[in-house]
Amino acid sequence: QAVFLRHPELEKEKKFPRLYTLSWMQKLKRLVWNESGNANNRLDEIMNWVLLLNTVVVVAQSVEDLSHVSRFDDLFTFLQFIFSWCYVLEFFVLIAAMSWAEYCSTSARVFDGLATWILFAVS
Repeated sequence: QAVFLRHPELEKEKKFPRLYTLSWMQKLKRLVWNESGNANNRLDEIMNWVLLLNTVVVVAQSVEDLSHVSRFDDLFTFLQFIFSWCYVLEFFVLIAAMSWAEYCSTSARVFDGLATWILFAVS
């Protein structure tokens, strides 16, 4: 879990105050930040479940590929596309709720961001 050096009141909040006071934007911020301005685990918990489901799909797809049966190829392709969009959505939620510097403050987030865009590009 990353520890950020400053409160999540961002320059972009000052530049776009109407956007950042909308109720849906406040909900997005609460997925990432708790009331005291520290990182929140809610979005991470949601994405851990998405990652677990994605892993199950990848294992099932691998088992099907190894058995040389292709009954569910279209389903697996569709599911991988959906997972790719979930990861892209996570990226945008994080960027909306924190600054670029805060996003890049941990190597894990940088890796996640790169992996997200590579996965999205190939899907």
